[in-house]
Amino acid sequence: MPGPFGKVAAPPPHFPVGGPVPAADLVGRETYIRRAVERLADGNHLLVAGPRRIGKTSIILEVLRRLRRKGALTAYVDCLGPTDMRGLGERLADAVLENGSGVERTLEQAKAVAAGMRPTLRVRYEHVEMALQLAREKNAQRFFESALDLPRTLAAQTGKRVVVVCDEFQAAGRLGPRVFDTMRTHFQSQRGVAYAFLGSEEGILEELFSEKGRAFYRFAVPLDLTDAGGQRFGIAPDDWLDYIRGKFAERKIAIDDSLVDRLLDATGGHPQDTMQLCAALYYLARGAGQQRGPARDQHTVDPGRRAGGVVWPAKVGDRRVRVWQVPAPFILDTTLPPARGGSPSDPRSLGHVLNQVSVVRACRVSGAGCNSSRRARGRG
Repeated sequence: MPGPFGKVAAPPPHFPVGGPVPAADLVGRETYIRRAVERLADGNHLLVAGPRRIGKTSIILEVLRRLRRKGALTAYVDCLGPTDMRGLGERLADAVLENGSGVERTLEQAKAVAAGMRPTLRVRYEHVEMALQLAREKNAQRFFESALDLPRTLAAQTGKRVVVVCDEFQAAGRLGPRVFDTMRTHFQSQRGVAYAFLGSEEGILEELFSEKGRAFYRFAVPLDLTDAGGQRFGIAPDDWLDYIRGKFAERKIAIDDSLVDRLLDATGGHPQDTMQLCAALYYLARGAGQQRGPARDQHTVDPGRRAGGVVWPAKVGDRRVRVWQVPAPFILDTTLPPARGGSPSDPRSLGHVLNQVSVVRACRVSGAGCNSSRRARGRG
């Protein structure tokens, strides 16, 4: 599979959703990232567990980038895809060997060399040597265990710290009855290697790392991402305010602080949900700008005066709203409704909002939400 550090020619979306995000879009995570970098650089093993789509993978990829700048060798392994131990071993081997070979699928090239064929890519042969014996191995169990030893071998040969990330680590347990036992046996004796274990099934990981008698009992230090710094999902509302306001300002769109408060009320501060809603509002504003033509210098429109804009009644779903069109550049002054039948971060309620808020230039829906905003904390 493609590695996470490959160069990408196309720029990311303005509000990235659906996958790992660039470092510039990691909101309020700097302290957490620095702490993780320090601990892994010192050789500590980390456990990062939490629900999906809160930024675990994005954060750990930035951690690996910083460790690489410090001179460490890194490997990222997604444990969710392989269907057997050999498949997981191949992923680990490719990720580790890429540090020396310079290509993503080193094992495939080593197999070609072992078969007497010319590799399809230009590789550094002196670094493929470590993979040749592994490529010739036919027994799945021996192949897997040999792959588990590669991080230690690389650390011994280079004298550098090797950091390995196992994402969705709980999925590895489905590949065999004693997979975790085998992995622990090899990992615990490796000097110069640090591991970070990520996972979204918190109950499984908690048992695996905290219950006596389990394979990884007290093997890694947990770092709480969902409640870091005492904030829900680890992100302070003021960090969201600075980020959202800045991102809209880059496109010459003014967004009122009260709208950011209500936006966070609707999403509960969940990172992915907040990005999705910001993206919806961004394209809403951009679409209005394209209808009007290029925007002039940015202004802030007083919602009380509406700047002479045309106002008409409308409905969003079953809610009464007031929709107005204002001269460019326009202001988004949207009050989002609270969640129904669940917590404000319920993706279904957010999906309802996203489905309805689609074709207006600026709208106002009366309603308030929970306690994720700065206003609810007595600020603003």
